[in-house]
Amino acid sequence: MSTLSSAVPGALPLAWPDKYLCLDPDPTQLRFAGALRREGPPPAHEELREMLAGAVGQVPALGYRVTGRGWRRRFEPCPDYDPDDHIEFVRYPCGQEPALCVLDALERPFPHGRSPWSLQVISGYRDTEHLLVYRVCHLLQDGMGASLTAHALLSGNALPPPGPPLPAEPVTAQHLLRGAQFLPRFLQRPARWLPAGRPEPGPALAPVVLDRSAFDDITRSTGAGTAQICLAVLAGALRAWAPHHWDGTAGRRQRRGLPVHMTLDLRGPRERTTLGNHVGIVPLTLPCGEASPTQRLQQTLRQADYGRLGQYRRLLRGFLHGANGAQWPAAWLCRTLEKPRPLVTMVSTQVDVSRLGAMELLTIPPRPRHVPGGFIFIHQPSTITACAAFHLDHPGTGLLPGLLTDALTELHAATTGHPARGRAARTPTKTS
Repeated sequence: MSTLSSAVPGALPLAWPDKYLCLDPDPTQLRFAGALRREGPPPAHEELREMLAGAVGQVPALGYRVTGRGWRRRFEPCPDYDPDDHIEFVRYPCGQEPALCVLDALERPFPHGRSPWSLQVISGYRDTEHLLVYRVCHLLQDGMGASLTAHALLSGNALPPPGPPLPAEPVTAQHLLRGAQFLPRFLQRPARWLPAGRPEPGPALAPVVLDRSAFDDITRSTGAGTAQICLAVLAGALRAWAPHHWDGTAGRRQRRGLPVHMTLDLRGPRERTTLGNHVGIVPLTLPCGEASPTQRLQQTLRQADYGRLGQYRRLLRGFLHGANGAQWPAAWLCRTLEKPRPLVTMVSTQVDVSRLGAMELLTIPPRPRHVPGGFIFIHQPSTITACAAFHLDHPGTGLLPGLLTDALTELHAATTGHPARGRAARTPTKTS
C-alpha cells in the first residue's frame, strides 16, 4: 500500500478476487449490466449529464480505473472526470428484443483511459419505451458494488471513498476446520447438465420475474432464507430442463447432483465499498437428482447452512486481507486448477423497479469463457429477478423461465399446502 501510494497519489492495490479476474484471457466477457425498462421517451443528454455531474462525489469508486500490467496492476484515480465520457445513446431497429439490445450494447468498448462504466440509453426497439442501463467492468466492481452504486445514484446518497479494507476478524482453528469442510467439493468432478442437442451460435439469455410473496410464504413455513430457496428452485428447474441426466441412466455421479460455485459477499457489516471485488465462491451441489421438492430444499439447507457459510466466509475474509505477496500465485493456482462449473450469483438490492416507475429490471451477468453458464438472482423488496446466461443458445433455453416459475410453484405448494398467491411470475422478454 505504501509503495503504491507514494508512486501514484490515491493508488490502491487489487484484492485477491481482482487478481483472479485479471487472469481471464478475455476481459470483455467480464462486463455486466442492469437495465431498467421504462415507458415513454428516453431522457435527454442534458438530464443524464446533470444526474452524473456529481457521480464521483456520490460514489468515489466511479473515479477509478485499473492500470499497470501483469502483477503490477492497481487501481488509480482517473484525472479530469467528465460525465460525457460515461453517457451513451444507442438505437436498435424496431422489433429487436430488449434483453438482446442490452446484450449487444454491453459489448461496446469503454473510452480508453477512463473508468470502465457507463450509463446507456437504449431506444428504437419499441416506440413506446426505452432502457436505462448501468454497465460496468467486473474488474472495477462486483454485483453488490454495482447494486450499492445504483441505489446511491438513484437516491442521491453518498458512499464512502475507497481505502484500505477494515481489519478482518481473527481466524481461529474452528474457522479453519469448518471452512475446510467445503474443500472436498472443490475437487468434485463436473456433471453433465445441459440438454442434448447441438447449440446455436451466439449468446442466449433467459430472464424471468419470480413472485416474491411465494418466497416469503416458504420462509415462514420452513425457515429457509431467500438464497437457499433460490438454489432449491434452480435445482428443480434444471432437473425439469434435462430430466434424462438425473434419472440414473447417465451414471451414479449424475444422481449426486450438479456441482456449482455460488458467490459469497465478503464485506464486513460496516463496509460499503464499491471499488473492486469483495466476493468469494463456495462449492455447492444442486440436488437435481432428487425428485421431491421438499427434499431438494432440505438438502440445500444442509449444504448452504448459514452458520457454516458464516464460518467459511470468515475464513475467506482472513485470506482476502492476508499477505499481499502470496495472492498473485494463489490466484494463478486457483484459475489453473479450477473445474468448469456453472456460477450462481446472489445479489440483494434496495433498488425496487416497482418504486421507480419501471416495468422490469433486466440483468446481464458476466460471462467468462471458462464458466459454462451463469445464473443470477436479484433479491428486490417486491420481486426476485432471475436470469440464466450462456455463451451459446442451447436447445430449450427459452423454456428455463417457465421451468423456474413451475419449480417455485411446486416448492410453494409442497411446503405450505396452498397454491402460490399474489402476482403470478412472468417471463419479461423473449431472448433466444
